[in-house]
Amino acid sequence: MKYCNNKASDNSEYCNRLRFRIASALLIQFDDSDQEKGLQIIQQLAESGYPDAIVYYGMVLNEGRAGRDPDSVEAVKWFKLCADRYQHPQAQYELGVAYYTGEGVEEDEAEAVRLFELASGKSAFVLFLSLHI
Repeated sequence: MKYCNNKASDNSEYCNRLRFRIASALLIQFDDSDQEKGLQIIQQLAESGYPDAIVYYGMVLNEGRAGRDPDSVEAVKWFKLCADRYQHPQAQYELGVAYYTGEGVEEDEAEAVRLFELASGKSAFVLFLSLHI
């Protein structure tokens, strides 16, 4: 991390991946203060436009980690941002789940299927068949 704390390498892909891994590890700890540290790192990465962090930040908001109440409406905003800007498969999937369940957004099964198809790169019918063969 010493290398990543200087201005020259601050936003390098390597440093962002390293920060993401550290934050992810902190967010699964039982201690609220560790989770809070992880949340701060993920939020900073998300706000700087790191796609994996944007999705994960939405997931953390949706689940209500680090002593916070779940906020599915705010989570959907982050999923939409990442799905629209980066066509990120995990963001498309998470947004699809939100549309399917109606958490944070009005329920819309057709939109959920469209997003699941985008996330998988396949049609929902092909996915259905592959699960039942």
